[in-house]
Amino acid sequence: MTKIMEKQQNWHPISMPPMLSTMISGQLEEAKNQYENLFKAQSKPYVLNDEILERVIKVFSEQLDFICLYENQISKWHDEETLTTKLEADLAKSQSQLQELSTVVPNILALADQLKSGTIEKVMKKSDLELGLEFFNK
Repeated sequence: MTKIMEKQQNWHPISMPPMLSTMISGQLEEAKNQYENLFKAQSKPYVLNDEILERVIKVFSEQLDFICLYENQISKWHDEETLTTKLEADLAKSQSQLQELSTVVPNILALADQLKSGTIEKVMKKSDLELGLEFFNK
């Protein structure tokens, strides 16, 4: 369990959904962009270094925890508040985006883990013979 989940969740007032929606939308957009970038790097993982991939893994692992916190907050608002139609629609949109984020983030983590074996540091450690054999086996 990460540090985020070890702490008690801070609950927010019903005035927060617009800010929460903005945060979720931004994270989803960034996650999609990151996935696209990593996907493009599949054919040439040597353009990445260990530090980049470690950072991607750290950031998106933490983001998985935030998804859970966001879902908890939205559920609490549903359970404890009388919601307007607009607020209900906004929360539904946020929940939909969280579901998409719940798919994209694990895909990013899996792809980053896959790419770790081909970073520039890993390539530079290989002998000419190893590199040559890999080239001809493709």
